[in-house]
Amino acid sequence: MKKYVKSSYYQEDEGGLKREVHHIVAKMINNPNEHKLYGKIMNITNEAKLSYIEALLDFAEIFSIDVPNLNDLYELMSMEGVDAVVKAMRS
Repeated sequence: MKKYVKSSYYQEDEGGLKREVHHIVAKMINNPNEHKLYGKIMNITNEAKLSYIEALLDFAEIFSIDVPNLNDLYELMSMEGVDAVVKAMRS
């Protein structure tokens, strides 16, 4: 799994988190494979999101499927917390 590198426009405030999340979500929605995964992720409980995404990334690695935006979302949730990221996704 690649290391998460913060984008140059990322700021340490809530607005920066919202911009980062919206940027990742926009890229996911424009990708047909990740669009479906995004819908599934939003329909499960917050407690299960991180482990679900981790399992998806493991399957993607095993089957050599490229899902860079999902990896970014996972890393952001790991760093900032699932609840904060989901709140930004819904705003």
